Amino acid sequence: LSLDYENPISKFKDFVPRISMRGSRTHTLVHSWKTLSDTATLQTSDSYSLTSLPFNFFNWVNFTPTYSLNLSREEKGLWMNKSPFDDAVRADDLLTKRFESPLPKSASQVIGTVLSINLPKIQWLRPGVNYSISTNETYIAPKAELKDVSRSISANTSLSFSMRSIMGWKPTQSMDMSFNYGINDYDNYKNVTATYYALPTLSNLWIRDSINPSAKIKYSAGNRSLVTLKDTVSSTMRWKILEWMGFGGRLSPFKNMQTSNRFSETREFREDTSNVRETWTRTWPDTSVTLNELEKFFRVEKSVSNSELRVEINNKNESTLKVSESWNLSRNYTTRFDLFNRYSPVFSWGNSANESRSLVTSTPVVTGRRESENYSVQVGLDVFGRKITPRYSFGYDQSWDGDPLDIKTKKTADLQTQNFSVTFYWDTSFPTGLKLPLLGSTLLLTNRFRFNSNLNLTIRSSTLNTDTTNTDNYNFNMSANYEVSQNLQAELGADFNAFRNRVVAKNDYNEYGINARMTIIF
Repeated sequence: LSLDYENPISKFKDFVPRISMRGSRTHTLVHSWKTLSDTATLQTSDSYSLTSLPFNFFNWVNFTPTYSLNLSREEKGLWMNKSPFDDAVRADDLLTKRFESPLPKSASQVIGTVLSINLPKIQWLRPGVNYSISTNETYIAPKAELKDVSRSISANTSLSFSMRSIMGWKPTQSMDMSFNYGINDYDNYKNVTATYYALPTLSNLWIRDSINPSAKIKYSAGNRSLVTLKDTVSSTMRWKILEWMGFGGRLSPFKNMQTSNRFSETREFREDTSNVRETWTRTWPDTSVTLNELEKFFRVEKSVSNSELRVEINNKNESTLKVSESWNLSRNYTTRFDLFNRYSPVFSWGNSANESRSLVTSTPVVTGRRESENYSVQVGLDVFGRKITPRYSFGYDQSWDGDPLDIKTKKTADLQTQNFSVTFYWDTSFPTGLKLPLLGSTLLLTNRFRFNSNLNLTIRSSTLNTDTTNTDNYNFNMSANYEVSQNLQAELGADFNAFRNRVVAKNDYNEYGINARMTIIF
């Protein structure tokens, strides 16, 4: 059952333009083979939802609530002789004799709201708020006298604006900023008495106030098995930091230098039946700088075009109060350009380091460290309309179970990986027409052919776990697509994979695959 209603009263149409609701009932009959049992279980599920009911206040405040409710119950009885697919059989008649009254099985509810504000005289201010809470009740078989209750909340408020809308100061004209604050909470209660209902009460819409423990004697704080409270604050800024200086000529790339900065901090409180834990996570700096058209700075416009240099730095710190702390720092540098309008080389280099410490003792102890580095180079070639891209990459990964400066520390990973690959792509078409003599018309044929293939070799080498980490992997795959017309196309694909273990030869294997498909559109 569904209802979609447009407000016909023009005077109030802007205030409440429409309403949409849905409802349904589903019967599910579970019956074992008759030789085993004559009993059956009938499950009935009801679903109700309010999918759209927007409110518009003063033409600048929009408020949209949503709601859904799902209820499920079941009952047992004797299996009927008639087929359940008989049109004359009603769902309530599927059981000829009830053993007991229907018992609740589960219930769930989702309440959500979205609020957005658009102030007519303050164009730069665009705040928004959304909130959603999901409540689930699961009854414990066989008598449904107790149940488990869980709730999860997601809420977020955001504010975005451009500095050019606030002030005319030239250095900030290209600055765009956004701020966000969000919460994600969850709690779970065990063995709650079945006569307590968490769904319809408005007082249960906020997890940070526990469900009323005085409602029923069994519904107390002692039944709470888990609660998680998480707050996240983040901000993002994009800014062409030197645009206002009016650089020209060789310095024009710096005028369009794009910077992006992001800050994020999360505080999480978690309590279960055995312990309490508080975790703090901060990501800062999370920065990228992009420079384009560097060929102008080096005066090589005749041979180089579409150049780009991108630098990314990310630092993340995480600490669990009186338990542990860790940090991770990563850096990536990428440059790309077109050479003689024919070649497209891309070079990249990156590294990362990670360290974790234990705070259980009075003096922090290093419990692990990891270092990695990678390089890659690829060149895109355009040869007679065919695109060929050879690529090579090299990377290593090392980790220790403690401080690498400690002679007693053991290395847990020491892996080098090399990858060689060549990609080939061809896309061509020969449009034509096919005359249909009986119909006196012409069928347009696309005759488009696309071919894509990749040849890849991955070599792994390590001084640790040598029987599993010193391997060569050869792979080839291809796909060919022929589009006869808009209504007919065929595709053929194949792949081959060969795995070689340089230490344990008995682990070698080969794999083959082929597939074909034809698509006809009427």
